[in-house]
Amino acid sequence: MIHIYHRTQDQKHQQQNEQQQSKQQQQQTHAETQLNSAPAATFTHALEGQSWQKSLAATAEHIQKLVTDLGIPADFLTDALDLDERPRIEQQGACTLLMIHVPYNKAEVVHHYDEVKYRTIPFAIILTPQHIVTVCTQDQLFHPEMLSQSSNGQNAALFNLSAPLLILQKTAEHYQKLVQELEAAIVAAEDELSRSYRNQELYALLYLNESLLYVTTSLKQLLQVIGSDDFKDLLVINAEEQERYAQTVIELEQVYAVAEINQLNLNNVMDAYGNIIQNNVSHVVKLLTAVTIVLSIPTLIASVYGMNVPLPYQEADHAFSVIIIAMLLSSGVVAYYFHKKRYF
Repeated sequence: MIHIYHRTQDQKHQQQNEQQQSKQQQQQTHAETQLNSAPAATFTHALEGQSWQKSLAATAEHIQKLVTDLGIPADFLTDALDLDERPRIEQQGACTLLMIHVPYNKAEVVHHYDEVKYRTIPFAIILTPQHIVTVCTQDQLFHPEMLSQSSNGQNAALFNLSAPLLILQKTAEHYQKLVQELEAAIVAAEDELSRSYRNQELYALLYLNESLLYVTTSLKQLLQVIGSDDFKDLLVINAEEQERYAQTVIELEQVYAVAEINQLNLNNVMDAYGNIIQNNVSHVVKLLTAVTIVLSIPTLIASVYGMNVPLPYQEADHAFSVIIIAMLLSSGVVAYYFHKKRYF
């Protein structure tokens, strides 16, 4: 999804935008080549006022139109559609790209043992003199009305700079909810695994651990980006924005610490359950071996006296009863020995 928020343009920014037009047009060919293989998405384009007008498919033709009309560098848009992009901040002329990662829940994954349900995907915030553009390959987590409502009472320049903080605050909230969901899923998987040792529970823990790896890696890189001097240069230097920035950093650091602790704990749990399962398998094998040995003694005696050849005491009275008692006694002695050795 690509959403474009239109704001009032001042004269200085308009001149900067016009200077960038010729440079951006040279990048259209490069954009078409990359976008032909880009994931499907849609964008919303606002040309009048502070509203969201319509949605179109993000084809190469439409993206090139954005490059021409809005003066956005082509690689900003193509990079935003690349799932392998990492969080960073980059500036080209009057346009600034802030690439972050946001949590994504794959709704089509019903069970945690099927595949990785929670992961992170790139989310680009592009700031231009005229627009605030957000780009993501999946449905956006941030409703456009959030920006419209937040802009009330702010002039265009101030709002353009505070928009990244608004989105980062929402991102921190989504990360907190995701970590809570992961904690609940881990507890449920551990509880199920304590009662059964099926592969499904082990796969669930494995995929949940992979989700935590996505979260911790993305949060670590995101904290590095927002802590850089380039990012701080985007902020308005006033008490309100500084407080919002500090609060956002604290929330992200807290979520990162909790996610890291959960990942470490889950690694320990998986190692512990792996050892427990291996120990249980060894115990079962040892038990079956002991039972086999105990049962092999009467089997051997019965096999000997079942042969069609002359055997000692075969004509004696009560020979059958004596043989049965001998088999039971010998098996009992061996079983008692194994019990003392705690094989049973």
